[in-house]
Amino acid sequence: MSMKKASKVNFGLPDTERLRKYFLRFFKGTFYQKVLTGNSHLQFEYGYHSAPKPYPPTFHEELELFYVRQGRGTYYLAGKIYSFQKRLLLIAKPNEIHAMMRVPPKEKAEWGCLVFPLGWLGMEFDVKSWPREVLLSEEEAARLELIFGQVSEEVKNREFGHEDMIRAKFQEVCCLVRRIVSQPKKERVNPLVDQLREYINQHFIERTSVLDISKGFGYTEQYLDRVFKKSMGLSLKRYILQRRVMEAQILLATKPELKLTAIAGQVGFENYKMFHRIFKILAGVKPEAYRHVIQKAVAKKDAAD
Repeated sequence: MSMKKASKVNFGLPDTERLRKYFLRFFKGTFYQKVLTGNSHLQFEYGYHSAPKPYPPTFHEELELFYVRQGRGTYYLAGKIYSFQKRLLLIAKPNEIHAMMRVPPKEKAEWGCLVFPLGWLGMEFDVKSWPREVLLSEEEAARLELIFGQVSEEVKNREFGHEDMIRAKFQEVCCLVRRIVSQPKKERVNPLVDQLREYINQHFIERTSVLDISKGFGYTEQYLDRVFKKSMGLSLKRYILQRRVMEAQILLATKPELKLTAIAGQVGFENYKMFHRIFKILAGVKPEAYRHVIQKAVAKKDAAD
């Protein structure tokens, strides 16, 4: 679908409704035309990007989730300009004016973006009550990044049933965001959970089990798991495995000389077979494929520099 270019717009305009009507004169239909499945207006991006010049402001009927992993930049949303920071999630609700303003020259920021019609999900979400800005915890960001990685793999391979898999992952993202924005902060903070997280972050490379942790803390496995899951949204075992996979991703990206079997042992897995299976489940791709993609991306970035 062809579109006429819009004239430059002063971002200082306070009347966003007037600005929205202004753009109606130039845009017909949905701004985003990057189609993943059928005729659905979907967009998925994840990786390093540069934006030396502002993108033209736009609005659309789809929900847009914009996640900043790292880097510097600014983003315009519904009359306000947001500066990039690690683990920042911006939510552009249907028909809200928004735009990527800029990334400093000769720099790249890493972000992920999901754009999709709410009706396409097959689930109901009250996005009107969601805030436009959410700063994720490290654990929440890790879960979101794992989902983004899984979507990337589905989009790349387009195997049988990939459309349903992509929809399921988009649903999972929305469920995660709904949980994050719905829980009062005081309910999401638990001193025991903080202690458990700190302990796991320090000892996950050891072959520590939930039973070992429960004995050390003086509680039953069931109680610790229930308290942890209520606060974090995942079980202790899942958190331990997720932390090991995250560490393996770092080693795969930074230590190309290390064999996969060595990495498996260094991050706390008893054997390579278990490591390979868990990594594929959580990261959505086999460890050897993950290393290949990272090395290819690094080589491309080095060549560009």
